[in-house]
Amino acid sequence: MRYKVAIIKKFAAAHYIPGHKGKCKNLHGHTYKAKVTVSSNVLDELGMVIDFETLKKYVNEIIHQFDHQVLNDLLDFKEKTTTAENLAEIISKKLTKKLSNLKVLVESVEIWESDDTVAIYSNTS
Repeated sequence: MRYKVAIIKKFAAAHYIPGHKGKCKNLHGHTYKAKVTVSSNVLDELGMVIDFETLKKYVNEIIHQFDHQVLNDLLDFKEKTTTAENLAEIISKKLTKKLSNLKVLVESVEIWESDDTVAIYSNTS
């Protein structure tokens, strides 16, 4: 893809990972940072991949579902563990549905659990 734009959104959530051998097996929380990158080969009539306000609206609608929740209690994680990798994939797929009528591709979703740990789900190879 030729053009890319990204937004960053922070949110807080708690989770635990059943079967984990370390501390992550216990309930704990993160202030997550989600970076969403979308792309397009063409720009709209205003010269944009997508209006940032539109992208923010869609991402906020998705993130709102996770903010201040125990991720393990949500249906999205009924059959998945609450890893940052799975969270990135879920957000990517939800956003892809919201953007389906536009000529915009969700390139990647990055989920930062801390300043030095990130999981990335990419729709490109």
